Amino acid sequence: MSSIKLDTEFLDTEFQNQAENILDRSRLALSSIQNKNCTGSQWLGWYDYPRSSGYALLEKICAYGDDIKIAYDLIVVIGIGGSYLGCRAVSEALSHQYLAGNSENDLKKIVYIGTSLSDKSIIELLEFLDAKNPIVNVVSKTGETTETAIAFGLIEKYMIGRYGADVAKDRIVVTTDAEKGLLRALAKDRGYRSFEVPNNIGGRFSVLSAVGLLPLFLAGHNIRDLLKGADSLFSSVRSEQSIDGLDHPVLRYACFRNAAYQLGYKLELLAYSQPKMSFFAGWWQQLYAESEGKSGLGLFPIGASYSSDLHSIGQMVQDGPRNMIETFLSFRNNDSKLMVTEVQGFEESFSHFEDRSVDSINSDAMLATKIAHSDGGVPCVEISAESLDAEGLGELFAFFQLSCGISAAMLGVNPYDQPAVESYKTNLFGLLGKKGYESIGASLNARLNK
Repeated sequence: MSSIKLDTEFLDTEFQNQAENILDRSRLALSSIQNKNCTGSQWLGWYDYPRSSGYALLEKICAYGDDIKIAYDLIVVIGIGGSYLGCRAVSEALSHQYLAGNSENDLKKIVYIGTSLSDKSIIELLEFLDAKNPIVNVVSKTGETTETAIAFGLIEKYMIGRYGADVAKDRIVVTTDAEKGLLRALAKDRGYRSFEVPNNIGGRFSVLSAVGLLPLFLAGHNIRDLLKGADSLFSSVRSEQSIDGLDHPVLRYACFRNAAYQLGYKLELLAYSQPKMSFFAGWWQQLYAESEGKSGLGLFPIGASYSSDLHSIGQMVQDGPRNMIETFLSFRNNDSKLMVTEVQGFEESFSHFEDRSVDSINSDAMLATKIAHSDGGVPCVEISAESLDAEGLGELFAFFQLSCGISAAMLGVNPYDQPAVESYKTNLFGLLGKKGYESIGASLNARLNK
């Protein structure tokens, strides 16, 4: 069973009642996902993925690992959005914050490119690669995303120039559509090993597929535990009986968000006390923003690292407009027992730290913040997993994916498309003069008086 818990202690009676009144709607939404009759059902490949495909994929990835005959000390992931955020969420959370790898697990470093159009980022990465022996994983459904295409073109040129085409071929692996697209054709033409982006999973739901699992495996992360954690969450809502009476944190969280929207709230702040979770918050942010931000609907999601951000945005959260809800993200177990030692000369001022661990003080700081913000009128809940490890992260990925699907269905939007994202891409193709976009380019240039 899943270890995920949801604490709603700091919600007032009005909010509790509003959330309780829509619990049946959340059950219907869950049922529509399980029965694959919801809007966007063709994109439900992420649901129960470990059992349907994940464990089989794990064996293929391990077999690929056995075939690798080259030495490498760095993984370069090329991709943007859902093509890299889930992978980075795991690698940043579970790798040493300052060293290239974890001395206990011998993790290799992953670096990311194609996440922007910054020439400085690409130049500095190319300079960094000279002292490394990299393996490159380019991730794109089609290969036509501008940021990814530019970065891959330059990195591929570097790899061929440094190693030669035959050796570079063994150092480049492609994750793309199974049958079609520019990147699939290129991989076939140049003989690159490849894995599939599942046709029934959108990018922001793809972390547990080859999109996330392959580079994490190459770096040495325990992807079996990642799948195991997700499997435990999906198993906890799987039942041979009716779900009419199901009361589960994944449902309650969806109801919390929808109750907030009904009551007029506009933003959701995800607060975490482990800085290593910053890219997990980025993954969560994309998940909810692209899934729910449609037709003028949805809560604007944003992450905050506490206690650091309490010294920058804390005043606004505490005493600004009352248009925000707050979700605290925590882990119940921490093996670290770093104790606060006596500060010489300040014994009296710091006596309250005596015999306290830094982690326990961190936990109290989060509790103090939750009390303060709740008292200040911010509705707060806390989501906790057992441990900050691969299994715990797997649970959280599945928890938020499922709750997002439920929440979006309750909101009345299709969580699996992103029509507005295409607007900037269409404009960019027009400005660049891409074939087929000439009329759009002409219109934009006229508008800009070019």
